[in-house]
Amino acid sequence: MNTVFDTLSDFFVGRPSSASAVDEIERQESLPLPEDYKRLLLVHGPGEGFVGEQYFILWDASEIIQFNKEYESKKYAPDFLLIGSNGGGEGFAYDCRGKDKPVVIMPFIGMSVKTAVKIAENITVFFEKMKSGHAPIL
Repeated sequence: MNTVFDTLSDFFVGRPSSASAVDEIERQESLPLPEDYKRLLLVHGPGEGFVGEQYFILWDASEIIQFNKEYESKKYAPDFLLIGSNGGGEGFAYDCRGKDKPVVIMPFIGMSVKTAVKIAENITVFFEKMKSGHAPIL
């Protein structure tokens, strides 16, 4: 069964993330990652490039914890887990406050729960929206 990720051969530039790096995120953040996101990291790995008309950088699992510390996400947007960026001033994150964990976009400067905008129910829908040109840009 093909997914939207299988159609993005020019986007994925790295090796798949290691299972230990994915497990470490769940351990240090004390939360289970969404299954489609884990599968994306383990099968395709990180990536960078255009998806549709939008630029996206999907961080490797080994970078997630460090980047979240550097952006001080726990201080400014507790219960959100940054997973990538648009290469500019916005980050993409999971809203981990509830069971659903939707994908949100938020500015790095002025990051807060109030500035987070839900853009997709999950990472698969997020990529589908980007590829079709329907994902919002701040």
